[in-house]
Amino acid sequence: MANALVLNINGEEKKFYKQGGFTGKQARKGTRLSMRMSALSTNPEGLTIEQTEKFEETLDQIEKMIAEDLYNNQFTVDELQDGVDGDKYFETIITEVSGANEDTGKKK
Repeated sequence: MANALVLNINGEEKKFYKQGGFTGKQARKGTRLSMRMSALSTNPEGLTIEQTEKFEETLDQIEKMIAEDLYNNQFTVDELQDGVDGDKYFETIITEVSGANEDTGKKK
């Protein structure tokens, strides 16, 4: 079984599992969002206001993909934001959308 996403909701650690695994379509969408995030965050001159807005939009899309597409609305975007460990926020969201928690090539 895939690793669980653990969120702290109402002071309680709750484990969530992806519904139906991680499809190729989800991997493609996650890769696109991860690449956009990487491109925006590695600008050596810093971000313009427009780039900052695109960065925020990309974060919103990633969080929405995790809550709605990958976990089938088992939790809300707000619960994801409030429940994930802040020190591991970026690591967690990128891992989730890249499918790194899944068994390689596994299809049931």
